[in-house]
Amino acid sequence: MMQLTILTLNCLGLPVPLPGLQRRLSAIGRCLAAAAPDVACLQEVGRWRHLPLLRQDETIWPQAIAVTHPYAPKGGLVTLTRLVVSDTSYHPFRARGSMTSLQATERHQAKGILRTVLEVGGQSVVLLNTHLAANYGAQWSYTNPHAKVERAQLQEIAEFVQTVPAEIPVVVAGDFNVPRGSWLYHEFRAAANLVDPLGLSTEPTYRPLPGMPARAAQALDHILVRVPPRLTVEIAAELCFGEPVSLAEGVSGHLSDHLGVRSTIRWAQNGSTAPTAPAS
Repeated sequence: MMQLTILTLNCLGLPVPLPGLQRRLSAIGRCLAAAAPDVACLQEVGRWRHLPLLRQDETIWPQAIAVTHPYAPKGGLVTLTRLVVSDTSYHPFRARGSMTSLQATERHQAKGILRTVLEVGGQSVVLLNTHLAANYGAQWSYTNPHAKVERAQLQEIAEFVQTVPAEIPVVVAGDFNVPRGSWLYHEFRAAANLVDPLGLSTEPTYRPLPGMPARAAQALDHILVRVPPRLTVEIAAELCFGEPVSLAEGVSGHLSDHLGVRSTIRWAQNGSTAPTAPAS
């Protein structure tokens, strides 16, 4: 069977200076290298100078996928991988919230979808790394303005997944800012035909920062998979990076305000020919 291991993490790499930011990002880089997934989908990489701290060096991550933007990777998104990459592209969300709302800063980040086509044993896999608009009030009602923007962005991702031929596996990973089990989550999964290997888990992946309501402690980070009908697929997933680690000598702390999600996808081909994903 072929195997692909993916890890996703919101790095809390804000573009503003924070005490201990560099040592914390360096610790994330060390932990990513030690975890040794095939692919790491990173969100909230707020400055270009953060990338070397997270990547460590090219021998660990030969491929660092990110798109040029004025002061940081576009959308704050970076995909690190040890695998062969056959194609990449970036698709900014059309829906970005009002210029007068708290989501205005996210318009400048150009949040969207970082697409990478990976080659795994002759099989193409389309990986979508994403970070949706924040929901600052942690309210996901049908009428909430932040939830409306998130819904529009989820619809864009679902449309994007639907453009990929059905025989190609698709993985959507990142910080969705949408709780597992919410109506937004269920609507999106149904529209994009995605499987969630942590579908029964209610453990939060976000620790609310000061100023955020306690109800924001939700499972917001996901790795979702579209399984082609011609493949026999096994998917396992777990949360990671939940415990404090050593950030420097005598200093310990959490890597981020988010936990990581790690998923291992194994598949066997029922046919003899593995399809190749089309270029964007």
